[in-house]
Amino acid sequence: MSVTTIPERPVKKWRVIVFSAVAVLIALTFSGFFGGGLFLPSPWIDLQQPFQGYQPALHLWNSALWGMITVILLSGIVLALL
Repeated sequence: MSVTTIPERPVKKWRVIVFSAVAVLIALTFSGFFGGGLFLPSPWIDLQQPFQGYQPALHLWNSALWGMITVILLSGIVLALL
């Protein structure tokens, strides 16, 4: 019984380089500008209460949570593709 093989297409080097560059730029953008870099230090920012009954600590920890989700999910997944 003979086995037939299909020759693999050669991978174009420029496509690998372009994909790697774009993936790194997207990961840096998401971790730095869209949530990660801006929201992660937010729980340690001291805010004054603008009006009675407002609890800024609750909102600051919530924004830090979304910052971590942004960094881990978006940047991590893009870097895992590399």
